[in-house]
Amino acid sequence: MTEEPENGVWEIDPDIERLCSRDGSGMFTCPAGRYCGHPSQYPDILNLETEGVINQAEIFYGIVTFDNIGIGMITIFQIITLEGWVDMMYDLMDNSQTIFSAIFFCLMVLIGSFFMLQLILAVIMGTFDSMEKDEEEEQREAELEKIEERERKTTESKAVQDKLNTEE
Repeated sequence: MTEEPENGVWEIDPDIERLCSRDGSGMFTCPAGRYCGHPSQYPDILNLETEGVINQAEIFYGIVTFDNIGIGMITIFQIITLEGWVDMMYDLMDNSQTIFSAIFFCLMVLIGSFFMLQLILAVIMGTFDSMEKDEEEEQREAELEKIEERERKTTESKAVQDKLNTEE
């Protein structure tokens, strides 16, 4: 294994299935004779797709990331729905920021899943209830208009009939 890519290729060690820390700030550092790195360090030579990094389950196939707002929101949604958040936390703890990672994920689970998710569901239910009440109100108004129209027609027909009766 080499510290840097050679001839546009950076060999991946299949024995290491965890993310490692280059500077020692994470919980897992590379074994002796192995080197930690990322294709983004050498964007002119390597990319995630040609290196086959995206297709690895260890990094969730490149889906779990905060690289942009959309994917970041999906990642947060995955955390607050409690789907695989522990694996994400362990990966981040292995790589860097051990204490921050644990605090971030635990707070996200506590605040996100137990509070925000319930709040979102309550807002959705409230919106549906409001829409249902509005629909019922519209139906009542339509029925009242029909009744008023019938009464008006009945009154008009009685008036016409009375007029005809008085003329006879």
